[in-house]
Formats: sequence, structure tokens, C-alpha cells
Amino acid sequence: MTNETPETPALVTVVDDKGVPDAVIDIDVIQKAATRLMYDMAAKSHDIEAMRKVNEDYLTEVGPELFGYVAGHALKLMAECVVEPLLVMCDKAKTPRRADLVAAAKNANKTLR
Repeated sequence: MTNETPETPALVTVVDDKGVPDAVIDIDVIQKAATRLMYDMAAKSHDIEAMRKVNEDYLTEVGPELFGYVAGHALKLMAECVVEPLLVMCDKAKTPRRADLVAAAKNANKTLR
């Protein structure tokens, strides 16, 4: 048994609720834009206006049809590539913050539904 990840297809067809093709999406475009968006947002996290501009720029670049896919993937990457390494670093520095993040998530899920 191997733990190989199946290869992601280059193009994905999106279908509507009746199975009729609605769009074809280039996964490479989404992955590259999401990675850049993640790093651009993280690098500008100290500046709300700059983050707004980053969002605006990527929305213009990929268009409203793809922006949701790009933003969703960027959010996943942000958790994996930025937040998790920072939490590990905090743990090693004896200033754990994971419990605070878990508490904030629980509070948001309780109060924002």
C-alpha cells in the first residue's frame, strides 16, 4: 500500500446541478494565483488597506468566476504554510497560542451562525 497522492488534472469541468457542463477551470492557474495571494496577504497583514488592494488586484486578475476558488485555496494554504508554522514556532518559544486559536474558532462558530 502506498500513500501516493493522485495527480490533479490540468483542467476540471464544472457542471451545474443537472450535470450540464458550465465551465472549464485550469487548476494550475488557481494554484499559482492562490499561492501568490496567500503570501501577498500574509506579507501585508499589518496593513488593512494594502490587503484590500491585494484582494482587488486578484479579483481583477482572475475574475469573479475564479476568485472564490483562488481565495478558498489561498485560505487552505495560509493555514498550512503560515499559521501552522507560526504556531509551532510559538510552541517552541514556550508561548503557545493554539489553544487561543481553538477557543476563538469555537466562539466564532457558536456566535456567528
